[in-house]
Amino acid sequence: MITNELNIIPADSFWLISLIFAFFISITMMPVIIQINKWLNCFDTPDQRKIHQNKTATMGGIGIFVSLFITYLTLSKFNLPQYFWFSLSILLIAGILDDIYGLRWFIKLFFQVTASFIFIVMGFNYSVLFEQTGLDFIPLFLQPISLVIFIILYINAFNLIDGMDGLAGGLALINFSVFGILNFHFGNFPLAWMCITLSGALIGFLVFNTHPAKIFMGDTGSMIIGFLLIVAAFNTFQFHYHINELGIYEKKMFIWVISGILLLPFLDAVRVFVVRLMQKKAPYLPGKDHIHHLLLKTGLNQKQVVVILYAINVLFVLSGLIIYLNKPISVIVSVLLLKM
Repeated sequence: MITNELNIIPADSFWLISLIFAFFISITMMPVIIQINKWLNCFDTPDQRKIHQNKTATMGGIGIFVSLFITYLTLSKFNLPQYFWFSLSILLIAGILDDIYGLRWFIKLFFQVTASFIFIVMGFNYSVLFEQTGLDFIPLFLQPISLVIFIILYINAFNLIDGMDGLAGGLALINFSVFGILNFHFGNFPLAWMCITLSGALIGFLVFNTHPAKIFMGDTGSMIIGFLLIVAAFNTFQFHYHINELGIYEKKMFIWVISGILLLPFLDAVRVFVVRLMQKKAPYLPGKDHIHHLLLKTGLNQKQVVVILYAINVLFVLSGLIIYLNKPISVIVSVLLLKM
C-alpha cells in the first residue's frame, strides 16, 4: 500500500514544482522517442480499423514512465515501494516489446498476470476491498485471483479506448488529477504526489498527442497507465477505509467515486463485447465499433469526439462524488476547485 509512512507534509510549492518538472521531462523525451522510432523504423501504420491516416511514432509511454521515475529520483520526499516499480517495469518491457515486435496475446497476458499478481500479493490488503464492497462471500483464496483478473480486464479496456488522438491521455489526465486531489485531501501525500507527477507527464505527452498526433502512447503507454490508474484506485480506496476506521469520514459509499473514475473504458469494452456476441462476431478482434468510432460516424471531427468523451468521463466522476457525498453538483465542483 502506498501511504505516508514518514508523515511528511511538503510545502505547497513542492507539488507545483513536481508537476512542472515532470512536464518538462516528458516534453523533452517525446522528440527523442520519435527519433528512436525512426531509427527502428517502428511506426503505427494505418489500416482499415484505425482512424489515423499517416504512419505515426509510438511508445510514448516510455516518456511518461521516465518522467515519473526521474522526478521520483530527483524531487520525491516519499518512498514508492520496490514492488510497485518492479510491477510497472514488467509492463513497460512488455509494452515496448509489443510495440516493436508485436507480441502474441498469451505472452502479453503472462506479463500482465505477473505484474498484477506481484502488486496484489505484496502491496494490497485485498480483503478490505471485498469486505467494503459486500463481496467477502468470495472465498479468501479466490480473492487475489479475482483482483488479478479485474486488473487485466481494466488494462486491456484502457488499451481499447486508446483509439483517437488525445483520448486516452486526456482521460488519464482527468482521472489522475481527481485521484491527486482526493489523496491530498485525505492526507495520503505519496499517492497524491504520484498522481500529480503523472498529470505533469501526461500534459507533456498530450502536447505531441493532440490531433494531429506526432506520437501515440502505444501499448507501452496504455498498459502502464491502465495499471497506474488501478494502483491509484485500489490505494485510494484502502486509505479511505483506514481513515474511516479513525472516524474521520463516516460515508460508506466511496466505491462509487472509484467506479465513476474508472467507468468509461470498462463501459465501452463491455458494450462492444455484448454487441459482438449478439451479432455472433468474435468479441476479441479489433474493430471500429468502440464509442469513439460511433461518435465519429455521426459527423463529428476527432477533436469534438474527444471533448465529448472527456465531458462524459467528468460526468461519471461527478456522479460518483454526488452519490458519495450526497451533495449538489455545484458544491462538489466548488470544493474540488478550492482543493486545486
